[in-house]
Amino acid sequence: MQKLIPIKRPDGLVALPGFRLKRLEMLNWGTFNGKIERLLPDCRWTLISGGNGTGKSTAADALRTLLVPPAKLSYNDASLDQKMKTTRRDRTKKTYIRGAYSSSSQEDSATAILKYHRSEGEQSILLGVFSNEITGVDVTLAQILWVSNDEYDQYYLVARQDRNIKEHLTQLGTGRDVKRTLQMHGFEVCGSFAAYETKFRSYLCIKGQGALEVFNQVIGVKEVNDLNSFIRRHLLEPSNTPRFINEHLKPHFSQLSGCWSAIERAEAQLLVLRPISERFGKLEDAERTKGGARIFEKVRPILLR
Repeated sequence: MQKLIPIKRPDGLVALPGFRLKRLEMLNWGTFNGKIERLLPDCRWTLISGGNGTGKSTAADALRTLLVPPAKLSYNDASLDQKMKTTRRDRTKKTYIRGAYSSSSQEDSATAILKYHRSEGEQSILLGVFSNEITGVDVTLAQILWVSNDEYDQYYLVARQDRNIKEHLTQLGTGRDVKRTLQMHGFEVCGSFAAYETKFRSYLCIKGQGALEVFNQVIGVKEVNDLNSFIRRHLLEPSNTPRFINEHLKPHFSQLSGCWSAIERAEAQLLVLRPISERFGKLEDAERTKGGARIFEKVRPILLR
C-alpha cells in the first residue's frame, strides 16, 4: 500500500482536508461601524475572547447569517444577555443592519427607543471565505443587507474565488449596475436564500441541510442541560418509533414467533414418537436375528455331514 505524504502549507503546517473558514469580514454589522472588521481563522481552530459587549456574539451571528436559513436564525441565543432584561437581548437582523447600540426612554412613554449607528438605506456587508487546503479551491459567500421602510432586504452572493469586501463589494453603483458589477467581480447573484443555499452547499460539498442545523445550534449554545436530548435532536436522523415498531418489528416478530412455535411442536412430537422409533429399531434387530437363525437351521444338516 502506497504511503500518503502529508501536504504542507508554506508556513509548515500540514494542510487539512475539507472546506474550512479562512476569513470572515464584516462592514457595518451590529456595533462594528464604519470600517471593515476581519477575523482570520486561517482554516484552523480559533479562540475569540473578550468581555461582554466586545462583539464575540456579533461575529458569531455574522457567520450564522451567511450559512443558516433566516427562518431558523435566533440571534439572542448566542448572546450572554439572553437571560437579562435588557433591550440588548432583542437582537434581530434589522438591529444588526442598522447597528443598534443603546436605548432611551421618553417621559411620556414607557416604550424604549433604540439608538442606531446607521440610518435606513445604509448597507451592511458580510463575507466569508472557505478554503480547501488539499485541493486549493476557495469559495466566497457574501450578503449585502439594508433596511428600507423598516423592512430588510439583501443580495445573496457566491463566488468560486477568494473575494474581499474592499476590492469587490464597494463602489458597486446603483440600480441595475449593482448586479452587473457583482457579476463582473465573479459573484453569482441569487434571488433567494434557498437558491443561495443550494449553490453554496454544492460548492462546499455539504450534502444535507442537517449539517447547517447542527452548526446553527452548536455555535449558539451556551449550556447543554441534557446531552442525550441534544444529540437525539440535533445529531441523529428523526424517526417515527411507533410506526417503525408497528410496520416492521411486529410483523417480523409474529413470523419469528410462529416459526419458533412450529419448532417447539415438532420437537414435542419427536419426543413422543421416540419410544416407537426405538422399539421399531429393536424389532428390526430381532427380525434380522430370527432370519439368521432360520437360515442356520437349514444349512446345519449340510454342515454336519
